[in-house]
Amino acid sequence: ERAMLVTFEYFKLSRIMLTIENQWGFRDIVYESDYQSDYWFDRITVFTSLNITQSIKFDLIGSFDFEWHDQASDDNSLYLLNSTLSYNFN
Repeated sequence: ERAMLVTFEYFKLSRIMLTIENQWGFRDIVYESDYQSDYWFDRITVFTSLNITQSIKFDLIGSFDFEWHDQASDDNSLYLLNSTLSYNFN
């Protein structure tokens, strides 16, 4: 696998944390078959944590994966998103 990773990070202490990663690359399958083939990919990942107030916090994790094969019918996309809104009673 050959890939390039670009990362952006932003931090503001006690307020926000944001990380965005984007990885582009090519997966070279040594022994291709009818079930596996070489493909290009793009993976985007987002992590964020935001303290809205001292008691309220919002977290978000997202992952978006794309694959492009020689045969378009083998192309694949995957989207995952998870968020949390929490309240601290202290």
